[in-house]
Amino acid sequence: MSLVSEIETIISQNHVDSDISAAYRVRLKEGLLTRDENPRSHVCVYFIPVDVASRQVFIGHHKKSGLWLFNGGHVDPADESLKVAILREMDEEWGFQKTPDDSPFLVTITEITSNPAGRLCQWHFDISYKVPMDKSEVVFDPEKLATEFYECHWMAIAEAQKLAKDPTTVQALTVLAV
Repeated sequence: MSLVSEIETIISQNHVDSDISAAYRVRLKEGLLTRDENPRSHVCVYFIPVDVASRQVFIGHHKKSGLWLFNGGHVDPADESLKVAILREMDEEWGFQKTPDDSPFLVTITEITSNPAGRLCQWHFDISYKVPMDKSEVVFDPEKLATEFYECHWMAIAEAQKLAKDPTTVQALTVLAV
């Protein structure tokens, strides 16, 4: 399945806001969905570790943005699926891979307002997946995490809500808190 088809299937689901779906459809028609193809506007994936038993999430203070964010990244090659992008990014940022939920739980669009000089990124079309895990059974690679984050750790959803300022992260935490 192509990236366009994969996203069309996702945005057709009932849980996706109709305004978001409409904006995604416009963006899909424009084509060039990856950062390599369009550095200003591209598709990103977030993968959110959730320890359901303790109601905690793994979140970090991101170096480039200065915000508290979940792990994630850009879909890179044009033929990369969302799940392949997630697994690649997990390996790059965590040092291991863990299967996310089958379907995303949140589809958003983020305007990038705090951009370091020289960076062209203006819009992220974000698709977020939960990654259920038992926090006592995983060990994240601290060196890999340190390439993108000042610090990362497990925290209660309510605690993460106090730190989060990024609209997508705030929305994800609100959904997870229910």
